[in-house]
Amino acid sequence: MTQQQQAASTAALFNGDTSVRMADGDRRRAWLELLAERVEDVLDSLEERADLERTFEVLCVTEPLRSSALESTFATKACEWSRRARCILARPEFKLQLEMIDERLAYVLGEDMPCGKRQALAPHGATSLGPLRSMAVAE
Repeated sequence: MTQQQQAASTAALFNGDTSVRMADGDRRRAWLELLAERVEDVLDSLEERADLERTFEVLCVTEPLRSSALESTFATKACEWSRRARCILARPEFKLQLEMIDERLAYVLGEDMPCGKRQALAPHGATSLGPLRSMAVAE
């Protein structure tokens, strides 16, 4: 291939764009799904030893995956992971109200919550918020 042909071929890649944006559909989903492969292990670790920033990082992965627009195979799991992360943030050591979690997450992601209303924090299989509600409402 001549240099001129090579230059034309390179220019045609990505329709002339010289950068690849992670927000482009499949690329964004693929990137998030790659990160999602370790979320379960990270959450297990955070439930044992909570860390505020790492827990928000988990939410930064799980919230976009929950979005129906992304069509991720992890969407159902991401809802559960998000719930678990929010339970961690609702612990007394962080004293974060549910609304505070949502506001910070929306600020970090630079967008509204992808799935609309915030999730309830009921433990897996529970039917009411019970003590989690009182932990999440800081005085």
